[in-house]
Amino acid sequence: MADDNPDNVLSATFPAPPPFWKHFTPDNRTRLKELQQQYAADHPAEDASASDALPPRIPDVPPELRYLQPPEPPANGKYRSFGDAYDINTALTSLRSMGVEQLYPSPPSSPSPEQQAGDGGSNRQQQQVIHSQWTLDRAAYIKKMTQSLMLNYLEMLGVLSVDPARWQEKYEHMQTLLFNAHHLINEYRPHQARASLITMLEEQLAKRREEVEGVRRMREKIEGVLAGLANQGVDGAGDAAAEAREKGAAVGGVEAEEERRKREQRAVMKALDDELMAD
Repeated sequence: MADDNPDNVLSATFPAPPPFWKHFTPDNRTRLKELQQQYAADHPAEDASASDALPPRIPDVPPELRYLQPPEPPANGKYRSFGDAYDINTALTSLRSMGVEQLYPSPPSSPSPEQQAGDGGSNRQQQQVIHSQWTLDRAAYIKKMTQSLMLNYLEMLGVLSVDPARWQEKYEHMQTLLFNAHHLINEYRPHQARASLITMLEEQLAKRREEVEGVRRMREKIEGVLAGLANQGVDGAGDAAAEAREKGAAVGGVEAEEERRKREQRAVMKALDDELMAD
């Protein structure tokens, strides 16, 4: 096939799917599920100590099933994506280190423990005020950069209409504004991740509480149904059925007794279903 040519893969606009997608067949998925169930049954201690609901990872699986298991979480904080290595603990690179002019003030540097011990209360209070003022100005700087970007764009249109050769200066100004605004937005990413995690945990907690409340309501409903059946003489019918079973056993009809017991259970379950559906 033409898609298997390495030259076509490298020159494609979008990356081609990895070759191991061919292993994700219904038969392989069924085999892996059976192996996971067997492994969980053979290793109950490991399965009970698992902290998540993920299926157990089976060692030494056949080659055609190897890619069906998700990879283990990175132990050293590094992972690969599309052939590139990434570090989840990578700090945001500063604009100055990238050679870009920074248009907003940097956060105040944190004093060392020795300086904190030697400084008085006035210095600590002054640093807290500076840090608070810097934090509150972050959103305002993004807004100012956006307005300056629009103004520079209009000015560049005017320059192009008069002297198109002078576009470089305005273009560099716009580029610097974009870099600074984008860098400020990226500094909000950790806060966004924490807020998203908090929202997800709150949703999971609300779902668990709703499930517990549903189980409690169902228990109360079933208890009410059973109490109603007892008041209607179901207990007496059960005694009569037990007496009939004893007579049947005395005659030797073991199979008839089992069938009678099943009919009684079906009758009780049908009464419960009818009562629950009526509610």
